[in-house]
Amino acid sequence: MKTKFSLKIIADTNDEFSDFSPYVPSINNGGVISFQAKLKDGSNGIFAYRNGKIEKVIDSKESELKEFGSHPDVNSNETFCFYAKDPEGFEGVFSCKENGLITIVSNKKDFSSIGPLGPTMNEKGFVAFRATLNSGENGIFVGNSESYELVAKEPNFAEFYGLPVVNNSGKMLFRADLPNGEKGIFLWQNGTTKTIADTKKEFQNFGFFPFLNDETVAFVAELKNGDSGVFTVKNGRIEKVIDSTNFESFRGVLVNQNENLIFYATPKGGTLGIFCGENPETDEILSIGKNSFGSVITEFALNPVSINDKGQVVVRVKLESGRQLIVCLSF
Repeated sequence: MKTKFSLKIIADTNDEFSDFSPYVPSINNGGVISFQAKLKDGSNGIFAYRNGKIEKVIDSKESELKEFGSHPDVNSNETFCFYAKDPEGFEGVFSCKENGLITIVSNKKDFSSIGPLGPTMNEKGFVAFRATLNSGENGIFVGNSESYELVAKEPNFAEFYGLPVVNNSGKMLFRADLPNGEKGIFLWQNGTTKTIADTKKEFQNFGFFPFLNDETVAFVAELKNGDSGVFTVKNGRIEKVIDSTNFESFRGVLVNQNENLIFYATPKGGTLGIFCGENPETDEILSIGKNSFGSVITEFALNPVSINDKGQVVVRVKLESGRQLIVCLSF
């Protein structure tokens, strides 16, 4: 794991933007950063930072969409996906590129609601999302401009958490509880679901945001012996990579193809922060309550769409001064 990094402010609320919350930014392997923002004129939209400047992707002033209700994800083809409402007020999962807007699914037909939490997308343009069917069953789905497919739903699973992650092989990773009360992390591919980790043996509970790249699953978990930590799974083998020696609790983890790993956790006697190693003092990137960016950090947000394979991570940050930032960390 690398421990040297640099921080760069990509966007803030000092100019035309008024609010980035509650959504996280995303980044592709080309370094294009995408985020949702509200503007001071009352509109909102999806924006991208590329080639050193911020550009509008789509907004509520000049498009048929009137409300953007999730983070965007962006792949290396610079296709953006997100949740939004159409002019009739129906929620949908949309993708957008220079050649136009595509509706992947809408609650005008098969779904009563889209979400919660936002979508993830792979390099082939397949989008993973959560939604509620008209039957009232919550589920996880994957689709593109041509069709969508059911991955998992109630009552086979009792409850879903976090957001599903789809990789470039079409594998889907998600966190769910089973009807018998067991908790688990599950991997789906081509209609078959297998268990990656569950609470039948050593694990007590799992974080809501497990991570999947092309080869590695990563997650945070509590153990029945009272320990906790960051774990990776490769070739079916579970390995603990960060333990609870220096940390009280773990919230989530991100790891890219080059095995650059960061995690968000609360160190013993400290506050929630982002770390790139097991030493909270030397491996801290940022944390709540610390003086940074001319003020004090009161909130930050990131999730599996916030890392790329070039060693970059993007984070939404809120400061005590009221200023909000989109920040890029480079390792």
